[in-house]
Amino acid sequence: MPGPTPSAARAQTSTACILCSHNCGLVVAVEDGHLCRIEPDHRNPITRGYICNKAYSLDRYVHHAQRVHHPLRRTADGGFERVTWDRAIADIRAGYWPCARSTPAAASGWSAPAARATTWAFPTR
Repeated sequence: MPGPTPSAARAQTSTACILCSHNCGLVVAVEDGHLCRIEPDHRNPITRGYICNKAYSLDRYVHHAQRVHHPLRRTADGGFERVTWDRAIADIRAGYWPCARSTPAAASGWSAPAARATTWAFPTR
């Protein structure tokens, strides 16, 4: 739901929502690191002023208490340990290329617009 009208002290900018593949155009006002006003961007040539309830709630997603702020790697006991970005990228790369060489279709995925939340489609044989 939109917040109060932005004041002159608030920074306003055009951006896009990334919660699904529609990437709706937004005009946001930021104050103290929080999105205090979220409105549809009527100038966006793709979404032309449309945004859904997820976009209106974007600040709640960004500042959610359970949001992951750094890379985590699963441990043998089922827990997680913090790793560096370099380590996380190296681990992903090491696992991806053998899979991509042996079964290329299983190594790829894409996001597509859907009637519901974000959808990941994975090719199958």
